[in-house]
Amino acid sequence: MFAKYGPWVAWGLVLWGVLQIGDLPLSATHSICGPWGCGPPLPALIACHGAWLVILAPIAYLIPIRLSSFLSRIVGWSIMMIGMLGVLGVGLYESMTWLPAVDDSLQHYFVRRWAFSVITLTDVPMLQTIGLGGMFILLGREQVTPEELERDVS
Repeated sequence: MFAKYGPWVAWGLVLWGVLQIGDLPLSATHSICGPWGCGPPLPALIACHGAWLVILAPIAYLIPIRLSSFLSRIVGWSIMMIGMLGVLGVGLYESMTWLPAVDDSLQHYFVRRWAFSVITLTDVPMLQTIGLGGMFILLGREQVTPEELERDVS
């Protein structure tokens, strides 16, 4: 029974542990502030991003090992592109909403505002999706057999 459910119980405990980081009393104030805005407390931000990593970890491991190396790389690049499109979408949104709303003297902070918005947008795992695609690509490369390598070279 442990062999069947043990890994999932461990995964659930790790997820619970990562989410507990948000309750650590590390900082009583917002930890990321500037002309581009103020963000959430750093422990909460770390907990949210860490939770997405833990949630996506089984996908990053279980799916690529069941795909052919070629298909794993195709899926990986597709997943990475989805994450990158999300990052670009946030940049487009910020360029249409934040740039017109701020004074001209603050517009040179646009790239920082864009990065700030991507990092603090924890509802959508854009950065983790890019990493997930990278894992698919790396695991797909590890599975390459000599026959596939010979076929790809010729």
